[in-house]
Amino acid sequence: MPRASSGHPSQRPRPQAGAVLGLWPPRPPQKAALALAGLTCLCLLNRESLGVYRAGLCWLSLWVFQQVFQLDHLPRRSLYAALAYRLMSVCLGFFVSATALNFYILFELALLPTLFIVLLFGYQPEKLRAGQYILLYTGLASLPLLLSLLILSPYLAWLAVPGVSYLGVTLTLGFRVKTPLYLVHIWLPKAHVEAPVAARIVLAGVLLKLGSFGLLVFCPLLLHPVLSLYLAVSLLGAIACRRICARQWDAKRLIAFSSVVHIGVVTVGVVVGSELGYLCAFIMIVAHGVCSPLLFGVAYRFYLRRHSRLLASNRGQLASPVATLMVFLLLAVNIGVPPFLNL
Repeated sequence: MPRASSGHPSQRPRPQAGAVLGLWPPRPPQKAALALAGLTCLCLLNRESLGVYRAGLCWLSLWVFQQVFQLDHLPRRSLYAALAYRLMSVCLGFFVSATALNFYILFELALLPTLFIVLLFGYQPEKLRAGQYILLYTGLASLPLLLSLLILSPYLAWLAVPGVSYLGVTLTLGFRVKTPLYLVHIWLPKAHVEAPVAARIVLAGVLLKLGSFGLLVFCPLLLHPVLSLYLAVSLLGAIACRRICARQWDAKRLIAFSSVVHIGVVTVGVVVGSELGYLCAFIMIVAHGVCSPLLFGVAYRFYLRRHSRLLASNRGQLASPVATLMVFLLLAVNIGVPPFLNL
């Protein structure tokens, strides 16, 4: 029986730049979905003052899920695809919700599909510990948010104690953990390492933006000393995570800790409270939502070739000059090299 020869390495077909980054053109159903999203964004722009933020985050969510379905090749009738569709619908509903109760319910519902994807389709046995961290950190930290929203309602206003200004902490704690804030970020590296590629892309591109959007909604209404504490912790945490990134050899953990650094910059813009600060925070949110999923896509392509996440084991993987240029530009956008509007 003749044995198939692999051929010389120079004769093997080189992967295209789109294969490395997962940037394939959208299929016809996805084009229709993107067109519908564009019309929805135009409607949101004219509805209220937060319409710009809502429209941008809705567009970002649809783009991220488009990359997920094309990169991971999810079967249409599988449980994996069903959970991804449910997660997409919950995230879109969260960004366009108009009432406080719907805001909280959708904020919590986004946790369930993510938790099921990590537990059912994770790669290592440590996925159980990662799921436990996700449930404990994000679930328990958002319970004070529910209590605060109920107290602010007229039918439970009698629960509010006069002279006690704890609402500044309870209204923002759940969003700070989901963002995440340094010191409560332990769940994020665990989730990124143990989750499948689709969950990593959605987690970096959309789910972290739920907490950032909550801060954009509630922080303009608050004047509380805890905001200064958030500012100090975010700056010190960004410096600490930068040092962790400098000595990190795991590609996925490196991208996860760099996300904590970027979100620290978002916190600075939100806590400042000026119009320019909110605009810069929103630009940073969108830039991080575009860069981090693509970086996880590149890391996933490298892992498929060498079956290793170590940076030293993945040298020389970009055979195409076009792919090398695209990865270089992606890293330039991620670190905020001018003229890119990131940092």
